[in-house]
Parts: sequence; structure tokens; C-alpha cells
Amino acid sequence: MAFDFRTRRVSFVPTTGQTNTQRDQKVIFSSPVRRAEATIKGFDIGYTGEDHEVLRQKVEISNVHVVEGNGVCFDIAYLFRDSSGNIDDLYNGWVDVVVMAEVA
Repeated sequence: MAFDFRTRRVSFVPTTGQTNTQRDQKVIFSSPVRRAEATIKGFDIGYTGEDHEVLRQKVEISNVHVVEGNGVCFDIAYLFRDSSGNIDDLYNGWVDVVVMAEVA
């Protein structure tokens, strides 16, 4: 049994009004993948423009699955908001994701 790791930076365009989700982010391994999992290595999220109080921040990886034998896909969502009651302030950033795989 061997393990391999890949890091992928996912950048998010400025967003307002909703959780920002990017689906089917893909990393490729050099050997067939038996199973995989993903974790957050680091992130940077902030308001675009002026500063605001922070009520909630969320970074979530989901739907990690093997594709085409040696690829692994995942979805990632993030949210950054203040306490105004609306998600009305523009925010952006990036998340570094580490995909860990058991490979053949």
C-alpha cells in the first residue's frame, strides 16, 4: 500500500449574495487511485474593497471521488459574511486543498 499527495489551489472570483461553490476540481496522480480524501492546507478570504465585521466564514470540501482511474475530483464551497442580515458584501480569496490518495 502506497500513499501520494497532491496540492491544488482553488481561487474564487469576487462573489456576493451566496456561498461560492466550485465543482469538479481535479487532481491527477501518476498511479491508479484506490481511495482518496481531501483536507484544507490553508486559505485566504477577505472582503473586496472596504473592511467589515465578520460574522461567519465557511470553507467546506465535499464529494471527493475517484475518476478515470488516476484522477480525484472534489467540490469546494466557501462563504464570508458580516452580521447585516444579508450576504451583500463582495468577497474573494483562495483555498489550498491537499488530496491524499492510496495508490496502486
